[in-house]
Formats: sequence, C-alpha cells, structure tokens
Amino acid sequence: MPRQFLAALPLLVPFATAQGVPEGAEPNNTLATAAVLPAGAQAYGDIDTSGTDEDWFRISLSAASDYKIWTGPGCSGQIGDTIVRIYAADGVTVLTEVDDGNAATHGLYSTFQGTLAAGDYYVAVRGFSTSSGSYTLDVVLAPLGTYVQVAPPLTAGTEGPENNDPRPAFGGGTATPTTP
Repeated sequence: MPRQFLAALPLLVPFATAQGVPEGAEPNNTLATAAVLPAGAQAYGDIDTSGTDEDWFRISLSAASDYKIWTGPGCSGQIGDTIVRIYAADGVTVLTEVDDGNAATHGLYSTFQGTLAAGDYYVAVRGFSTSSGSYTLDVVLAPLGTYVQVAPPLTAGTEGPENNDPRPAFGGGTATPTTP
C-alpha cells in the first residue's frame, strides 16, 4: 500500500463513524438511556434477534412542528422490517405506532408524518416479530403546515328558520349556510 494512503487511514475512521447518531448502549429502551437525536440528524442502530430489543431516541421541539419520520436499511445485515413508536415525554404514553409492512405503500420500513406540540418526545425502533439487523432512522421537523395541512378555523353558524334540513326525507328545506 502506498505510504500516503496509510497515513490518511486515521482520518477516514472518525469521518466514517461521525455520519449519524448511534443508538445508546444496550439496554436503551427507557427515558434515561435514549440517545439524543438533534433535528435533521440521522440515527442508526441494530436490533438483536431476541424479539424484544427496542432502541429509543429523544427529540426535543422548541415549537409546535410537523414531523416526517422514516426508517431505512442499515449498512450491513439490514433488518428488513421495522415498527416505530412515538412516546410522549412520560415515556409511557404511545402517541402513534407505525408498522407499514405493505409493499404497495412503502415496503417493510416505516414512514409517517404528523404534528407535535413543543416538548420532548421519544422515538422507538424495533423489529417486526423477530426481525433483526441494522437500520437508519430519519426524523425531519418542519414548520406547521409543511407535511400536515392546517385547516382554517371553523366559524359558528346560526341555525336558520325551520324547516332548514335539506334532506328530502326530513322536509326538503334549505340548508343554513356557514363558512369554514
């Protein structure tokens, strides 16, 4: 091997391991052991063959945000099928659980989006049944309305004079108009 290449090897090792946020040391399925996942960073980990391994990551939102979360294959020995949960700050309340597992929609990896209020949340990754192997986890936070449509506030309408039911079976009246 050329001497220049050997001298560059120590520089490549830190670069290769700095490409994402690794899962915490096992067991890492509690509030205290969750790895911190900064906004926009990608996480990675491995699920063992026990069928009970779950890797937790903590995300913090300074303001209400839309989120888009997905898992993908890891670098080697890819897991193939993941289930992802979002826990509230108490680490007990499951806000959502997604197991896509449908080749027609996304395949074996999980993907979903929604809206969360400001605060701390925990994202947990596990394998479906006894699926094991490596995975990546992406959590993207965005301003409200980016992934989930923001509905305009409803305005109260006053009821019109009777008979205001437009259905024929109930008199065939005229509906009271309201605005969204």
